[in-house]
Amino acid sequence: MNILVIGGTRLIGKHLVLSLLSNEHVVTIATRGKTKDNYGDKVNRICFDRTDEKQIKEAFKNVQFDLVYDNLAFC
Repeated sequence: MNILVIGGTRLIGKHLVLSLLSNEHVVTIATRGKTKDNYGDKVNRICFDRTDEKQIKEAFKNVQFDLVYDNLAFC
């Protein structure tokens, strides 16, 4: 499956990405690009700011995913 993980560089996201990769899924992480990750060339990356509608539309205009994980949990 082609899977998008919004985040993927901290907490639950890191474990999720590693699990998806170990199950041979194609994984893309979408982040602000501020936190480094150790996935190397095992994942695709999209940088965007989720508070900017224009950036969201531009970042995702030519991509399609079978599944999207978004575990944002701000209070």
